[in-house]
Amino acid sequence: MLTYKRGVEKYDFFLSNGIKCHEEEKVYYVFKDKIKIGFISNDKVLNEWRFSKNIDSEFLCGGLTLKEAKESLNSCLSSEHWNAKEVQEYFNN
Repeated sequence: MLTYKRGVEKYDFFLSNGIKCHEEEKVYYVFKDKIKIGFISNDKVLNEWRFSKNIDSEFLCGGLTLKEAKESLNSCLSSEHWNAKEVQEYFNN
């Protein structure tokens, strides 16, 4: 069972001129059996919601709305998902 909790993901990055920047992004943390597995965030440029396991990973799935992103993630994590092996590898790397 997946549960969600609002939170803030914080990260640092460097601009091409070497200046260090700090960003904060409002997210929904995703927990599976009380273990945090990632977060869902809103990509304001593309106007869609995406699930990522951490700030450095590519997104796994998403949707146009938060509800669609949650449904997509639930589907991806099911053992019957057509791409279950690749989903498992996503979490193992």
